[in-house]
Amino acid sequence: MRISIKNRLQTASRALLMLCAMLPGMCITAQPADTPYLAGIHWYHSDPASGDVEAMTGGHAVWVVDQALLDSNATVAAGNPWETPWVTSPTSDKSQPYYKPGYMEAVVAKGHTAIMRLHPFWGVNSPYPGDPYTVVDFANDCKVTAQLMTNVHVWQIGNEANLNGENMRWNEATNRYDLPWPAADLTQAPERYAATYIACREKIHEVVPQTTPAAQVVLMQPCSPGDPIAGTRFMSSDEFLARMIRAVPDKSKIDGFALHAYAQPGGADYGALGYMNDLRRQIAIIDQAGLGDRPIFITEFNKHMPNSTEAASGAKFINSAFQRMNAWNTGAPALWPGQMNHPLRGAAWFVYRGGAGWDDYALQHWKTAIASTQPDTNPWYAYQAAFAQEYPAGAGAGPLFTQTSVWWSDSFANAGLDALYPLPAWEVGKAAGTAVTASAGEARIAATSAFQVAGIRHSQIPFVDFSMEVEVSFTDVAAVAAGEANVDLRFRQAGADGPGFSLTFYSSQSAVRPGEVWLRKTAFWDTTYKSGVVAGGISTGDAFNVQIIAEGPRISVRVLRQPDDAMVLDWTGANAVQIADHHVGGMGIYTYNLREARVQDVRMGGVGMITVSSDVGEWQLYE
Repeated sequence: MRISIKNRLQTASRALLMLCAMLPGMCITAQPADTPYLAGIHWYHSDPASGDVEAMTGGHAVWVVDQALLDSNATVAAGNPWETPWVTSPTSDKSQPYYKPGYMEAVVAKGHTAIMRLHPFWGVNSPYPGDPYTVVDFANDCKVTAQLMTNVHVWQIGNEANLNGENMRWNEATNRYDLPWPAADLTQAPERYAATYIACREKIHEVVPQTTPAAQVVLMQPCSPGDPIAGTRFMSSDEFLARMIRAVPDKSKIDGFALHAYAQPGGADYGALGYMNDLRRQIAIIDQAGLGDRPIFITEFNKHMPNSTEAASGAKFINSAFQRMNAWNTGAPALWPGQMNHPLRGAAWFVYRGGAGWDDYALQHWKTAIASTQPDTNPWYAYQAAFAQEYPAGAGAGPLFTQTSVWWSDSFANAGLDALYPLPAWEVGKAAGTAVTASAGEARIAATSAFQVAGIRHSQIPFVDFSMEVEVSFTDVAAVAAGEANVDLRFRQAGADGPGFSLTFYSSQSAVRPGEVWLRKTAFWDTTYKSGVVAGGISTGDAFNVQIIAEGPRISVRVLRQPDDAMVLDWTGANAVQIADHHVGGMGIYTYNLREARVQDVRMGGVGMITVSSDVGEWQLYE
């Protein structure tokens, strides 16, 4: 039989009294202010009395990430009782130093700042409907944890919930969390996580911590970064992050975010460039939701180091990653033009202590596993060198967009395509026999070889809910060879070639669908959502203003012939398209087997950048 919430609270209160008797200062004395430095670690030394971490940090305070598993029945049954922050029977299972409140008190007493990750149990982020341990139980136990650990005020609810193995349910037959969620339920995991996050966040906020500042910060869980992997990652990090944010109706109740990113194997700059690209993708999603002022903590970053050669590469990665993060925190805009970068408050290496299969990542392990004490070959000494630089924690707010904000635009006024960040930062995608150039206020996309694709795109920056406005001129609508000829506006596309959406304009000289517009699924081109005829056709010399609004599953499209803004296609209101999948992805403008099209202007911004008035026939553009 499971312990009732009332009994849990009573047990927790007894544990708190016992802990206060043992450590009387914890319950009445405010803790030092949060560490002013960027660098942190995940899992402190196994001996909290050790000075090994402090030797590495040069005595500097550090962010320390640890976790507590709150379902006592599961932890005791699994023989892993030290993770629960209160005493259950038998009390001998809660021996020091693994009794978490006492353990973390010893760590925080050294001046470090704790970030506590909370789960019901390993592999459980949101209690599954029907499990004996419910969301209500989890939220109440989060409050008890906050009452016991009043020296903590930064919390992370869950971890990498887009992985199959992080969504387990209770098995009454084995008394374990060893049953996976059914695949159908995984499709709703972001929304279920969001509800769990809010429930836990509200209960934690009922407790005033003994910290400086005395304010609770509850972080949304970090996704496992990357695209879906069969059997491992059931949903991309982009999709999960975007959907769990959208599922919170009151965004003021999102305190902040934990993010994960890792060195890219074989990547440039020892993987640090790919690491920053992963962070930038996730930050772009957060910023678009108007949450540029919420703190971001990187609660895991690392490089796999299975041998001394990779350890030396890991040391170089550490040096470069901290330099890049510091440049992000202190330098010029690196994502949105004219906007401050969303600061990174802390970055915790995963992990510090070794053992239990973690030596390939552990700073503590590599300190003595190789003879070198140089910061460019030994990860422990590389981290020591990073602390010596005293990189400051990111402070202040990042970009603060409204629904009507323009995020970025390009009028192609400069010679050549703008390929550098901040946006537009175009990538060129073209085959042999095509040309992509820009000058004199337009980008030119032309082809001389048959059946070739050419265009400009953003495959590295995902867009979620947005308005997109593009001016397109059809300067030669003839097909290069027999067959179709089109201009293709893509959005919410995964990577450069993955699934997403394509608004495809077939020229009037195309042998296929002449003078029509089709909304299709990229990479699965036979999947069509909607089609229509452009009034007056699409001929050489025609120019159009194309407007797309994507908000949740709703896609609205308007096409206006230039220069008089005559409406030639209207898929808004009752004619809008509802598409349930692919809520996030890149954008691009392409031609296929078309001799030439030109793009004069591109603007992207919030869903209210372009608005539909009460008169369906008129759109107002915010200048």
